[in-house]
Amino acid sequence: MKGSWIGEWKGNQKLGDFVLLVLDWDGQNISGIVNPGTDNLTISKATLNPDDWSVHIEAGGYQLDGKIEKLELPARMVVGTWKGPEGAGGALEIVRQ
Repeated sequence: MKGSWIGEWKGNQKLGDFVLLVLDWDGQNISGIVNPGTDNLTISKATLNPDDWSVHIEAGGYQLDGKIEKLELPARMVVGTWKGPEGAGGALEIVRQ
């Protein structure tokens, strides 16, 4: 999970369709920031389940859920959904850079 992940959380009216996650992985815990800069969201909770490679991330009222695809490649991706405040949500696709 460590690295920069760039992609889309489609339909995010508040923050825009494009998203950047800067993640750190210490072998047990995931930490980091969503959209670093003036409107950044600090990750408050994140889990990785290696049984099915599912990922759950919570930051600033947003939840991102997906599965890692193309795990064997450096440019692996997480594909899933996002949910935000006030019932917003949509498709999520981020690729590791």
